[in-house]
Order: sequence, then C-alpha cells, then structure tokens
Amino acid sequence: MRAEGSAKDDLGRSGTAVVIVRLSGTGKKAYSFTMRLIVDTGRMVSLSQDDRGKLGGKVAAGLSYRKTMIEVGWTNSHPAVPALP
Repeated sequence: MRAEGSAKDDLGRSGTAVVIVRLSGTGKKAYSFTMRLIVDTGRMVSLSQDDRGKLGGKVAAGLSYRKTMIEVGWTNSHPAVPALP
C-alpha cells in the first residue's frame, strides 16, 4: 500500500489517492491486481475506486472497473436507490 498524494475523482472532487497492489505467479500466469482509492480525508469517506486486474501483463476486462460514489456519508438509515441525472 502506498499513498500517491492529492488527486481528483471523475466528478472533480479532491482527495488523497491510496494504491494497493497484489501480485501472484510468474511468466504467463503472472497476475496483478491494483486498487486505487481516492479518499476525502476531511470527512473520511471514499470518493472513487479504480480496480485493474492483469493476467500475463494484459488487462483482464472482467477484473477491471471504476466506481465513483456520487453521494457519501455516515448514516443510520437504510440505503435508497438514487435517481439518475
């Protein structure tokens, strides 16, 4: 795990990027998984998550995705489905 410093998510919000890398295997069976989180350290909430899985040095489409949290915060209420813009 390493901190990458200041970063912005896809919505332009500022936070701190943290990267976690997991490696496994060698050669054509080498597998790597990189998770990059952008965290609002003032409110201590996650703003976005970018996951990239690679197998044999090539991006594995089924293991790679990006999530941007539109609304984040602490609550005691049950979640509700957000309306799309």
